[in-house]
Amino acid sequence: MRANLGSYFHGTLEVTIYRAVTPATCLCFAADHPASVSIEIDGEKVAETSREYDKEWNQKFLEPCAHPAGAAVVLALRTREFVLGRVLIPAVVLLQCVEGEGGFSGEAVSGAADQASRRGKAKIEFSIRFWPAGNSPEVVISSFPVRENCRVVLYQDAHHGDGFRPPVIAGEGRERRPRNLWEDVFRAIDGAEFFVCIAGWSLNPKLVLVSIKSS
Repeated sequence: MRANLGSYFHGTLEVTIYRAVTPATCLCFAADHPASVSIEIDGEKVAETSREYDKEWNQKFLEPCAHPAGAAVVLALRTREFVLGRVLIPAVVLLQCVEGEGGFSGEAVSGAADQASRRGKAKIEFSIRFWPAGNSPEVVISSFPVRENCRVVLYQDAHHGDGFRPPVIAGEGRERRPRNLWEDVFRAIDGAEFFVCIAGWSLNPKLVLVSIKSS
């Protein structure tokens, strides 16, 4: 996928954080200081691992992305008091190579802890993969447990057109045709004997539900 400043970092980002390693000279990374790794996209923190004393996480995150191509993904290794190191990956790199894996070293941040920590390097071992939204119409890595004799209705994503109909075989070999959510909502409201509206502090009484019948 060719990236340029006019394109967008739009899709799903999968990041797996394995572990962190620092030299023995980094006193602020001692065993009595639990550490975590945060994930930032375009300057905003979107996820963070748990705080672990052994600095081993093996935690996976799936983050939906819709940012300018000039954004960056930053992994920051930190304790409660200090940021020990950062790994910066420009979004354009992920748009071009789609997948990267391995350990990436980041210089310890100046001003963190003491002179000993600044002389060392913190290493975050992780893997990262990006699925551009335009490459496939399905939702990445999603599944539902098998259910029987229930009234759960699965609807199609609203951003897909009526022509998108993946082959799903229902009972007795029949092809399942997805129902229209808006039409079901209209029928439920139109045929209801009672209509209970639970409103919080924000209510717009002029809001109107409008939908054109697809057929």
